[in-house]
Amino acid sequence: MFDAQVRSIIATVVDGFIIIDDKGHVQSFNKAAGKIFGCKPNEALGRNVDVLVPEPFQIQHNSYLSNNLITSTQKIIGIGRAICARRKEAKLQEVSLSAWCKHIY
Repeated sequence: MFDAQVRSIIATVVDGFIIIDDKGHVQSFNKAAGKIFGCKPNEALGRNVDVLVPEPFQIQHNSYLSNNLITSTQKIIGIGRAICARRKEAKLQEVSLSAWCKHIY
């Protein structure tokens, strides 16, 4: 029951909501995220989330993720910030990001 409620909230919330695994692969990508990034959720699922950020931030993102998993040093996880994101058609835009990692909390 709880999982169904959480999935329903994620699907209908007006903010973009993306869940990634410990390797950065998109596990969940709601419709609002699709509007932000200009793609359908099924176009993001299973891909590395770094496709949503432009170079050189892609390399930084992967190092933030692995660094956080190894040391729990938070560069993005747990810290709200504005980042440059890439829409499907390669247009860049600033988005507000708040990330969470279940192994920290």
